[in-house]
Amino acid sequence: MTVNKECVNTMENISNSEIKNMFQGRIWPVTLKLTIPIAISNLLAYLYLITDTFFITQIDPSSTALLSGPALVFPFFFLFMSLGIGLTVGVSTLIARGIGENNKRIIDNTADTGLFISSIIAFFIITFGYSFAHEIIHLLAGTELTVDAIQYGLDYYYYLLPGLGMMLFAYVFFGLLQGEGLTKNIAIASIIAFVSNMILDPLLIFGFKMEVAGAALASTISYAIAGVYVIQLFITKKSCVPIHWNLFKTRKTIIYHIIRIGFPESLSMLSMSITFIFLNNIVSSIDEVAMNSWSLCSRTDQILLIPAIAVSSSTITMIGQNYGRKNIRRLINIYKFNVMFALSIVLFLAFVYNLAARPLFGFFTTVQEVIEGAVLQIRYISFTYIGISTIAISGATFQATGRPLPALLIRLIQIGLITIPLAFLSVKFLQMGMVGIFISIATGHMLLLIISWFWTDLHLKNLEHRTLDYLD
Repeated sequence: MTVNKECVNTMENISNSEIKNMFQGRIWPVTLKLTIPIAISNLLAYLYLITDTFFITQIDPSSTALLSGPALVFPFFFLFMSLGIGLTVGVSTLIARGIGENNKRIIDNTADTGLFISSIIAFFIITFGYSFAHEIIHLLAGTELTVDAIQYGLDYYYYLLPGLGMMLFAYVFFGLLQGEGLTKNIAIASIIAFVSNMILDPLLIFGFKMEVAGAALASTISYAIAGVYVIQLFITKKSCVPIHWNLFKTRKTIIYHIIRIGFPESLSMLSMSITFIFLNNIVSSIDEVAMNSWSLCSRTDQILLIPAIAVSSSTITMIGQNYGRKNIRRLINIYKFNVMFALSIVLFLAFVYNLAARPLFGFFTTVQEVIEGAVLQIRYISFTYIGISTIAISGATFQATGRPLPALLIRLIQIGLITIPLAFLSVKFLQMGMVGIFISIATGHMLLLIISWFWTDLHLKNLEHRTLDYLD
């Protein structure tokens, strides 16, 4: 058994967990060190989604029901992801600030407390999810989907639900690793899940003739295999954060802080899930072809979210640890650099995405109307994902400095005051069809880019002034 030397006597010397140049020196090497493994992880998650999409469409390339059905499960998947990301944010922020402050109590109790919270959430949601499966899928189906599409949605849902429960635990482990800066291990876990899914998808979908259900089961098994790898990191002490596997190590104060920091992020993500439910119903009420194009883009658009997620995750670690050291001037520079870095990557990817759009969508379907609808969608929306990047990094900055509510309010403004009202108005009253939805989403992205940038800048300047006043 190989034990990470940095973990020897961890409680006596937490500073051994520090990353070179974290608190001084050039910012970009730290950003790259933390971002690249997370970007790889997110890229593999994206390829994971594309692989699932490809194998599902190959059951019958002329069918629109095969993708429309599993797309119904996406809001429920997003529910688990929202709660999981909230746990990751809460746990990683506490670990990062604990390392920055050299706070042994926080580092010793965060892991078991996070696992306790995830256990409670997983039990209740999975129980509810199976008890009301038919009601949930029919609620998400709208009015124009075929019986086949709804049945495919149910098949996918039943086999994916256990895997979603496993995701919640994975997010806690990822939060521990991310707060410590061990993002490379998150990437390795993603590689394991991706390779497992690549092997299991054709085996279960075609070999065992499970079709859509096989794709969902492949995902669940892949999550479990990757989970075994992550757990052994802590059992073999390759992480400096201890897990005692003991409910008595759960601390009310840690529960409070994880929820206080992470719950607003979960609500923010859940509000996006509600938006997907709302927009899914509008799109499915237009026709099944529109829903097929929409579901294709919801999968392929993930490539534009990779920089936002990767850089915002790195930002939590970098700003959290520097905030723990009261190094305010550096965290201001970290925020500005990370935003510009992410925007540059998104603009480049959006350009390539537009160039490759038509052959890309032709790879998944032979229905020309679906291809044209998907191409039109990315023409309207893809470049505005720079707004998502800015919102994500601003939210990470607020969270890492113990101010989670502004991140939630920014999302609620985007969704409640801009995207949903505009989409409803443009489709139901102005009869603009899918173009109305595209314009509503793009408008929300760009307006919130401006709001989030100036709000975060003001927050950081206030932190700096308070620190200077204290030093005076």
